[in-house]
Order: sequence, then C-alpha cells, then structure tokens
Amino acid sequence: MDVLLRLVDPTVLPTLSRKQQMFTFGAPTLAVAGPQAMVLRWLKIFLTPSGSHPLRQEEGTGFYSLIRSGNGRIDRLQSILGQEVEAAAEQVRQMDLRDLSRPANERLRSATISQFVEIPPASAEFWVQLASMNGETIDVLLPYASG
Repeated sequence: MDVLLRLVDPTVLPTLSRKQQMFTFGAPTLAVAGPQAMVLRWLKIFLTPSGSHPLRQEEGTGFYSLIRSGNGRIDRLQSILGQEVEAAAEQVRQMDLRDLSRPANERLRSATISQFVEIPPASAEFWVQLASMNGETIDVLLPYASG
C-alpha cells in the first residue's frame, strides 16, 4: 500500500477541523482522488529507480540514475527524459488496465514533455503534461541538476 499526500487549497484550510489541517492518519482521512491521484501515481513510478522495488522489480525508470550519473550532456537530456517520461506513463497505463474500476480522471492517457528550459551550465527544468482519459490535463514542473 502506498501513502499519498493530498494537497489542500490554502483558502479552504481555515474551514477544516484542526485534525484535518495536520498530517495525520486519524479520522477523518482525506482520500487522494481524481487527477491528483493520477499525477501522484505517475510521479511515484517516474522517481522510483528501476529495479529498486522489493516486490515489483520492473517498476521505475532511469531518471534517478540519470541524476546520479552527473553526465552533464544537456544536449541529449531532453531526448533521454522523454524516454523516461514515456516509460513511467506506460507503467501507469498498464496498472490502469489491471484496474478498470478507476474513474476516467484517474486513468492516464498520455505524458509528454511540454516545455524544456536549459539552465547553464548543466541544469534544466522541464514541464511534463499529464492527460487523463477524460481529457483533463495537469502540468508538473521537475528540476534537473547534473553533478
């Protein structure tokens, strides 16, 4: 079982009970649902190093290895990141096929790099756009620093 964190709109925070404002497993809990659940499942796969999960060795991507390598090949980075983004997306889509009870806004249709900004000398930030099966999109900003 994975524990996922649900973001709460800060303008709603004052209306929540003290227990709901704190990080807690007490009642009442807030379930992660909708597009945020899709994003968190994709991020978990994307940020998990390939082969590191004790029960699901096939889970994860090479993103962590890319960061650790300190390669610094910014000219090739966008292409490599695109492959890792798609690898994570395919794993999430396979999970969605095994659980058809997920609502359409929690099932992943696509993940693409929508923006890539080089930050000299050897860093970058990139935006990944995730689209759900019902057409909702969410953009995720991820930083990358080589070495």
